[in-house]
Order: sequence, then structure tokens, then C-alpha cells
Amino acid sequence: MSISAHYIDDTWVLQNRILLFVYAPTPYTKEELARHLMDTFTKWNIETKISTITVDNCSTNDAVAVILDSRHKMKVVEFYFPMIYGENAWSEIEQVKTTCYNLFTDYQSQIKSKSNGTSILPTQVTETQASMTPNMSNLVALLSSSSTNVHVKSELNHYLDEPILLWMQEFDILNWWRTNGIKYPTLQLIAGDFLVVPVSTVASESTFSTGGKVVNIYQSRLREDTLEALMCSQNWLWVEIEAACSIEKTSCLCDVEEDVD
Repeated sequence: MSISAHYIDDTWVLQNRILLFVYAPTPYTKEELARHLMDTFTKWNIETKISTITVDNCSTNDAVAVILDSRHKMKVVEFYFPMIYGENAWSEIEQVKTTCYNLFTDYQSQIKSKSNGTSILPTQVTETQASMTPNMSNLVALLSSSSTNVHVKSELNHYLDEPILLWMQEFDILNWWRTNGIKYPTLQLIAGDFLVVPVSTVASESTFSTGGKVVNIYQSRLREDTLEALMCSQNWLWVEIEAACSIEKTSCLCDVEEDVD
């Protein structure tokens, strides 16, 4: 059994790491899989940071991820849904829109709760609220709530109403959201959670292909913890090597450009 974590780092580069590689005896019951998952999450202290879980016998086809692509937005949904759902297409499209608005509202509420937990109200505002009548306080709360809801809706509408980008095959969607986070702060948070979800299980299945090279007829009696250490170390070190090579290539290209000039 292999558990891989996919996440976007602070520079908006997609990363993945192997967190667990162990032998899980059959049958693969939900209790046994859940135990391994929770043990891994607790070990890495990420049990409160999980966005989605993808297993190797399911497919991910989330319209939200498509909408977050500024080359597509709702256009792809409106194009393919009539082919898929026929007469029920427009009701399904409206359901997608409703899901998006509910999702944005939920994220905005989380942002608001975090800001309220860390912010300190000015003394003047606190004294003013304390002097209000109950009816006036309820009115202020209603107006504040309405103002927040308008902000959430306007941010999503502004994104959807903007013209889509000219379609190009080589498009760095993570870099686009990194540079447009100031314009769409709530959408950027959602993109950070949804765009890390792998669209296939190739990453997980490749782990077992690599594992077959480690466990062969000459190394078939490795301890489970030794095998896990080898697999995780290989994965983590290889990522660092690739990152270092990428930096060196960029540096070499800059040197070449300076020589040409």
C-alpha cells in the first residue's frame, strides 16, 4: 500500500511525496485502509490539512477544477453537458454553479472566522456596539453579513464574466493563480486545494513499479520499515535532484543569453 501526498508549495509549484509504503495483507477492507490512512495522517501531523483523498479504483472528474482554468471556465461545462445529460443539461449546469457559490461562501466563512480569531477590534468600535440597542445591533449584523455575501458573489461573477484566455496548450495554470491571487484571493485558496487532486492514479501506480526494482529475487527479505525507508528516501532525494537540475538549467540559459548579447 502506498500513500502519496500532492500539494502546492509557497511558490505555486506542484509537489508530491511518498508518505507511506507498507505491505497491506488482503482482504483490503475499509477498516484496514482507514487505519493506515489515519496512522499516516497523524504521524505527519496533517490530519486537519487534508483536502481530498483519491484511491486507485475511482476517477476524479470535478467540474470545479475545469472552471478554475481561465482558458475554459463555464464554457467547457456548457459545451459538454448537453452531450452528456441531454435535456437535463441546463439543470445540471445550474447545479454546478450552485455548488461553486456554496463552495466560495464556505471558504469565505473560513477566512472570516480566522480573521475574527486573530483581529482585535478598536476600542471605539467596541464601545459603539456596546451602546447600541438590541434591534440596532441586529441590524448592523445583518448589514455586515449582506456586505460579505455580496463580496463573495462579486468575486466569482467578476472571474466568470471576464473573457476567457486565448487557448494555448502550454499553459501554466498554477503560475496564473499565483500571479492573480491578489485579484481573486478566495478563488486562489480554492485553486490551491482543487488543482492538486491528481486526475489519474499514475503517480501512485508508478510507486509500485519502482518498488518492484527494489524488491527482487536478490532483495526479497527486506524488512518492511527498511523497504519503506528506501522508497521514501529515493522519492524525496529524486525530487531535490530534479529541482537542483532545473535551477542549473535556468542558470545556464541565462548565461547563454548573456553570451549571445
